Amino acid sequence: MMVRTAFVAACFVVLPSYAFAQTSSVTIPPQTAGGEMLPKPLKPLEIPDFEYPLEPLLANQEGEVSLNLLIDSMGQVAYAQITKFSDSGPLNRSAARIAKANWRFEPGKKEGQPSLSALKVDVAWKLPLRRADEIYAQMMGLPVANKSIVYPKPLGETHRMFTGDYPLPSLQKGEQGEVALHVQVLDTGAVGEVQIVDSSGFEGLDKAAAAAIKARFKYEAGMIDGMPATIWTDQLISFYITSGPLRGRPRFCHSRPILGSSSRVNSDGSGGAIPVSQWFHLIRDGSIDDVLLQTREGWMHASPAYVRSVSAAARNAPSVDVVGTQVTGSLFSKAQARRPDSCWYNVEINVSSNP
Repeated sequence: MMVRTAFVAACFVVLPSYAFAQTSSVTIPPQTAGGEMLPKPLKPLEIPDFEYPLEPLLANQEGEVSLNLLIDSMGQVAYAQITKFSDSGPLNRSAARIAKANWRFEPGKKEGQPSLSALKVDVAWKLPLRRADEIYAQMMGLPVANKSIVYPKPLGETHRMFTGDYPLPSLQKGEQGEVALHVQVLDTGAVGEVQIVDSSGFEGLDKAAAAAIKARFKYEAGMIDGMPATIWTDQLISFYITSGPLRGRPRFCHSRPILGSSSRVNSDGSGGAIPVSQWFHLIRDGSIDDVLLQTREGWMHASPAYVRSVSAAARNAPSVDVVGTQVTGSLFSKAQARRPDSCWYNVEINVSSNP
């Protein structure tokens, strides 16, 4: 299966592991040497959290994989045979790939000389994730732990944005921005109150976003413990100018992650609903200290090791004090380092079944 969404951020690369405990584990089971000296790892074998394949990560899939490694006289893995398969193809393939790419050994010996030898290893893939209940509780305004909650779901075309939703005066002034809103979804699926969480910085865009939600947005009602309920959710609406000197896709800072659905209004009429798959929290020194991933079982925090790898790959500059910088709704600019000290921003990701 191939699932694709557009990138909003630069692609990440495979990074070396860091001094953080990894969630998945690798063990070497007892085995006989058959008169030979078995290969020995030069350092503990590990599966970096950031190399957890995206498809099973977002599907909340774990698994166990066993490998029979053929290690050459230089201590490199020449071949990795899968002898025990998990239910996830990407986990199976990634275990073999990581073994060949990352693991190095003191080669096995036969008659005192380095030789080609085999070694069995077991890989236990464990999700580098934990539930983000406190973020949901902040959004909904009520505790969510130990409750069975079905969150409101947008009803297709009712969330579609149109060129006419972009205020003409805002277009003429070159105003673009992102509005984060708190939306009360009644137990009928209709919209109740609408509150602005983060302003775009432009009153016209804020009013247009709120007006579109009140006028036509509808939801499949949420449920708490099996009963239809009034639930607060989030909505992100982005206004982008797609022609002229201001064209492009700026990124914006937010005061907190916006976990509901997202829509975009482009000046040329394109846009509509867009998926938001990750939220990153950027702090003053330019590092990322939290990552939220949208999985099949809801939004979850990534492990410290995963977060550290993302932060190193992003290479953000420290923030600087800029007169007039807004606390929320601010443009995110790497070149000018113009942003608040605490900045949540969203990123879409690609998911491929072929690691």
